[in-house]
Amino acid sequence: MTTPAIETTSTPKTEMVYNSELSTFGSAAVLNSTVGNVPEGCVDVNTNNLSDQHPDDLVSEETFLTLLSIHSGVIVHVLFLISASTNTINMVVFYKHGLHERFNFCVFCLAFSDTMNLTTAFLAYVQHPQSIAVKALTPESTTLSPFAKAVVDYNLLGLYGFNWASQLISAIVACERCYCVARPLKSQTVLSTKTMAGIIFTVCTPAVAGCFVVMSRWNYGCIFDTRTGSITRVPTASEFYLQNRQLVDILNGTVYGFALPGFCMTVVTVMTVITVVKLKQMAKWRETTSSARSLSAKEVALTRMLVVL
Repeated sequence: MTTPAIETTSTPKTEMVYNSELSTFGSAAVLNSTVGNVPEGCVDVNTNNLSDQHPDDLVSEETFLTLLSIHSGVIVHVLFLISASTNTINMVVFYKHGLHERFNFCVFCLAFSDTMNLTTAFLAYVQHPQSIAVKALTPESTTLSPFAKAVVDYNLLGLYGFNWASQLISAIVACERCYCVARPLKSQTVLSTKTMAGIIFTVCTPAVAGCFVVMSRWNYGCIFDTRTGSITRVPTASEFYLQNRQLVDILNGTVYGFALPGFCMTVVTVMTVITVVKLKQMAKWRETTSSARSLSAKEVALTRMLVVL
C-alpha cells in the first residue's frame, strides 16, 4: 500500500514506533532546521556515521532524492493531467449516451473510480517535501501545508481504495462483456443496469472501506538530528495499528497485496481470452451463413475495445 509522505502533528516520544521498512523513505523527507534544542515531541539521534551504515547500497542518497523529486514533482503531475482530462471526457461522453444502458454505466463507473484514484495520488504527492512544485513555491520552507497535515489527520489516503475499485470494476466489465458475447439474448434479461449497479456497489464498497482501515496504520513522528540540526518527518505506526496489527497486516499483505490483484488479473485475462475466442467463432459462423466475407469496421473496433478492457 502507499506510504504517506506528509507531515502531521508530533507524536509523544513514548508512542513513537518506527517501521524499519520506512527508514530509507524517512531519510528522503529531511526538512532543514536551525533549531538548537530538541523540539518538543521529537526523538533526538546522532547521524555522525549514517553514511557508513549502508555501504552496499546500489543507489546513493542523492540519486534517490533526485529520482523521488522527479517522481513526486513531475511524473505524478503529468500522469494526473493526462489521465484526469481523458477520464473526464469519458465520463461526459458515456453520460450523454445514457447511463440507463448497462455498458455505459459500467464504463462511467470505471472512469470515475480511476479519476478518484489519480486525484488522491496527485494531492498526496504534490505536498511531498521532495516535490519540485513545493521546492519552487516554498524553497526555504521547513514545514508542510495545512492540507498535507489534514490528509493524514482525516485519513484521506484511504481514498486509494478506488485503485482496487477500478480493478474490480474492470473484472466486472470483462465478465459482463464475455457473458453478452456468449449469451447475447439471455444477457438482456439477466444483466440489467440495476443489477450491474448493485454488483459494482456491493463489491467495491468493502474494497474502498478496507483501504481506509489499512491507511489508519500511519501516524507521523519527528526525528531531530543533533549533528546537523535537521528535522526529519517519518511515518510511524499509529495506536490503531498497534491495537489491531493482525487485522491490518492481513488486509494489507494478504488481501490487498496478493489476493485482490491476483483475482482481478486472473478474471480479466480469462474473460478476455474467452471473449476473443467467442467473437472469432461468431465471425466465422457469419461468413458461412451470409454473403459477408469479413467483419465490419464496427465489429473490429468492438473486438479491440474488449481486449483492451
